[in-house]
Parts: sequence; structure tokens; C-alpha cells
Amino acid sequence: MRRVVITGVGPITSIGIGKEKFWAAIRGRRSGIGPVSGFDPSVFRATSSAEVLDWKPDEYFSPHRLKRLDRYAQFAVASAKLALEDSGLEYSADNPQERIGVSFGTALGGVSNAEIQHKAFVGGGPRSVNHMLALQVFGGSAHCNIAIEFGLRGVGTTNSNSCASGNVAIGEALRYIREGWASVMIAGAAESFDVRGICFYPHHESFASFDSLSSI
Repeated sequence: MRRVVITGVGPITSIGIGKEKFWAAIRGRRSGIGPVSGFDPSVFRATSSAEVLDWKPDEYFSPHRLKRLDRYAQFAVASAKLALEDSGLEYSADNPQERIGVSFGTALGGVSNAEIQHKAFVGGGPRSVNHMLALQVFGGSAHCNIAIEFGLRGVGTTNSNSCASGNVAIGEALRYIREGWASVMIAGAAESFDVRGICFYPHHESFASFDSLSSI
């Protein structure tokens, strides 16, 4: 059986971005859970969350790229970049890699961004909707943008198995390598409640749905 190893990590979390800050927070027993700061949660039973408060997308993307990436995809691509750098693997969009693929996971994908555009549609009609929405709303936007950003032309897939999606993505990546479909796989998961989409009740459907299930 072909042996598979993890060569790099790229955490973007509520306790730190990058492996050094993330590991230091774990060793320091720091909790990433705190009061919701992005909107007023008083209408909900859940008032705490694990927010990535120190996220600065302009440190990872040009203004042109940011127009095409919602917060969910930003997390995905930036975490892949951190993992690739940590691994020492060479990559370039100008020199595509046929044997490097992406296996990703998410529960909601770009749904939060869709809520933002729904408000724009209701308030201003069809022409007020971002023309990039169709490329941002589906869960597969993460692995697609990772592949585009780093020139990865191997197998690409995203699963939406809710809270297990990250583990499923890693397991699928393992299978692709073991079965010879790829030599290297970028594997992970991302999620984002964009506060712009959930700041005006009752338009924070994503948060509300989890709150009603008592799952947050």
C-alpha cells in the first residue's frame, strides 16, 4: 500500500493564522470562543462564536482577486498557500502541475455571500446583484480557486458533508494518492459567516438555521 504523509499545514482559525500562532495558542490553552462581534446576536439563543478576528485579506490577495473571492474562498485559497509554503513544494500558475489536486470540504460554501446578494436583489432589483455571484455561491468555488491560483490541474473535488466535510476531504485526498490519481493533494475545509450578510434581522438565515437546531 502506498504510504501517504502530511507535508504542510495552513490553519486560519479563531486562535491564530499560520502554524506558529496556531500552535502557540494551543500550547497556551487559549480559547477562540467569544461573544459575537460582527452583528447583534440578541435575537438568538446563541451569542458566542469562534470568529477569525485578525483576518486581513489584502495581505494575501490583490484588489482584482478580492473582487472574485468571497470570504469563504479567501480562507480556502490563503490556507492552501500557507500549507504549500510550509511543505516546501514548488508550484506556479505559469507551470501547471498535472499530478497535484485539491480535495476540499464545506457545509455552506458561499451561502453567506448569497444572503448579501439576496438583500441587494430585494432592495435594488436584478442589476444590483454582483455579476460574480454565480462563481462564488457554490461550494466548489474553493477548490476551483485554489487550482487556478497555484496552477494545479490534478483531480479537484469539494464535498458538502456538513461538519465532517474537512475529515472527508482529507480521507478522499488519501484515497486519490493511494489509488494513483494524484501524487500530491491539497486537502482541507473552510467556512465563513460573512457579517455583512447577517447584520440585519431577519436576513441572517444561515446563523438562524444553526441556532434553531441548537447546534451553535
